[in-house]
Order: sequence, then C-alpha cells, then structure tokens
Amino acid sequence: MVNGVSGVSAAVPPANTTTNKANPTATADKDLSLLLQSSDLLQSLASQSSFYLPPTVTQVLSTLWGMFNTTGSSTITEQDVEKALLAEGGKASDAHALWVQLDPKGDSQVHAVDFATNTYLLNGISSNLASVQAAVTPIQQQQGPDPSGTLVSAFMAFGGNSDVGSGLGNFINVFV
Repeated sequence: MVNGVSGVSAAVPPANTTTNKANPTATADKDLSLLLQSSDLLQSLASQSSFYLPPTVTQVLSTLWGMFNTTGSSTITEQDVEKALLAEGGKASDAHALWVQLDPKGDSQVHAVDFATNTYLLNGISSNLASVQAAVTPIQQQQGPDPSGTLVSAFMAFGGNSDVGSGLGNFINVFV
C-alpha cells in the first residue's frame, strides 16, 4: 500500500475524490504514487542502487526527474509531467493536480533546483520510500549483485586471474 502525501492511502481514495476538482491534493497523491510504483522507476532504481543498500530519497528524486525531463534540459513543464503520467497508465486530466504541487509558484516550468527542494515531492517520496524500497528488492535479487564493484573484478581489471585459488597454488608451488 502506498501512502499519499496528505496521509490518505493512495490505494483506496476517499469517497470525495471522484474527480480531480473535488480534492486535487488526493489526485496529486494518487499520481505520485502511480509514478513511484511504476516499473520504469523501479527498474531504474534497481539498476542504479547497490544490491546491498536500498534506494535513497535522492535516487528516487533523480529518477523521477529523469522520467519527466526526457530532453535533458534544466526545466520541466506540465506537458512533461502529463507525458510521464500517460506513459505509466495515468490520466492526462489528473496531471494538472500533480503539476500544481510541483509548480507552486505558477511559473509554467520547474527548474531542477526547485524540483529537488520541492516540499510536496520530498514529503511524498519520504512517506513512500519503504514501499519503493520493498518493491525494488525483488528486482535487485533477480538481477543479483553487480560484480564490477567487487575486489575480484578490480583484481581482474589489472590483469589478474579470476581463479585466485589456482594462481595462489602456482605461487606456492614455486616456493615448495
């Protein structure tokens, strides 16, 4: 179950949230929850976070930015948010509710710095972090640990043999 920022469960919206006009915060919470549980976000987090350490708020924030900012610019727009929601099965009509939370100044664009310090977004990610981490864990277990970060891989990168035992045996045989 994913928690909304407003403290309302996103899995079962309250009765008065049938449209995005009735309770825009609940709609924004639902949209954020959809993005936080999307396979694109979870797969990305599984590949960028350590097998032994769960994803952090910063990693989730960065991944969300990447989902919205597909052009590599320093800003996102409401259309970027709408595209990301549509790609994850959300509704274009609900995108505005999330946009209002992301752009509280009403500037029609959100700069990367404002995105990274957005209180709504940070609270939403923080309150849902445990469920995101729980969803990432099975993906990481399926992928297994990344061998490039091990001592053996560093040894091999410098010309060593991955079969350290046989090499050690040869070394010992020289002195016996």
